[in-house]
Amino acid sequence: MKKAPLLYIQSLIVIVFAAQVDITSAESKQIIGLLKSGQIELGETIPAISRKYDVGYDEVLDANPNLNISTIVHGDVLVIPSKHMLLARPNKDIVVNLPEKRLYHYNLGSNDVVTYPVGVGEIGWATPMGAMTIIGKRKNPTWYVPASVREKNSKEGIALPKAVAPGSDNPLGNRAMRLSSPSYLIHGTNDPAGVGQRSTAGCISLYPEDIVKLYKNTPIDTVVTIVDEDLKWYVDSKKLCVEAHNPLRSLADEAKSLEKQDKRMVQRAKFMYLASKYDIAKQDQKYWKSIQDDLLGVPQCVLLEKGSVL
Repeated sequence: MKKAPLLYIQSLIVIVFAAQVDITSAESKQIIGLLKSGQIELGETIPAISRKYDVGYDEVLDANPNLNISTIVHGDVLVIPSKHMLLARPNKDIVVNLPEKRLYHYNLGSNDVVTYPVGVGEIGWATPMGAMTIIGKRKNPTWYVPASVREKNSKEGIALPKAVAPGSDNPLGNRAMRLSSPSYLIHGTNDPAGVGQRSTAGCISLYPEDIVKLYKNTPIDTVVTIVDEDLKWYVDSKKLCVEAHNPLRSLADEAKSLEKQDKRMVQRAKFMYLASKYDIAKQDQKYWKSIQDDLLGVPQCVLLEKGSVL
């Protein structure tokens, strides 16, 4: 029997997912910030310009898909991805969205929301999801190296001590806050280039200047909710807006076969669901396709046909 083409099989899988997909958790209520442009200064690197504008490394690469980091020169202009959607829920205390590699801090007694880029767990060292609380805070913390981290580094020929004193060699930086899942922290870093990447053993890391601000304004018992939303969206009477990120993959995802759930296919199913629910204007159909192909990680909007939203 002749085998079905791979693309045909993938399309069928996406259609099946679209019939079952639930995107209510990714509904957003507003967009904050504005896109900016930034010019590369003499000798400046992508990590340096990312930190200067308080955005993450991966965010910059995603927002500039034609960027070749090996050929950047003084004077090149980049899109700075400083525009973000706020999820409708959760919308209090601290929310971390893993695919976005970004933390949102809802300040107590204020309607302001402050957002910071973060480093999250690398593949094989997943950052845990769900609601937790801050149970401890420490300035200039000592890093008590987990046995699993020492074992991993040992296999790579790196010998780590059981504890690292405060200072420039300490990966926790100058502030740390312990979560109620006690193996995990929100902390600073001595390697700012890792912020905005999958760069930790499961903890959440911030630029040194950002962790100082967050630490100061975060009391004990603050709720920290960690979510996995690779496609945020909101709709009004005239347009449908989405913010699409590369799905966060795990070791298990890497091992899955075509017949099993693939996160990129699930994301395409979410796009399909939105397109079936809302009537996208004909002139924006091509743009809608490019949004789901490019995954720029910034809010993008398409017009809706008149009367398509009840």
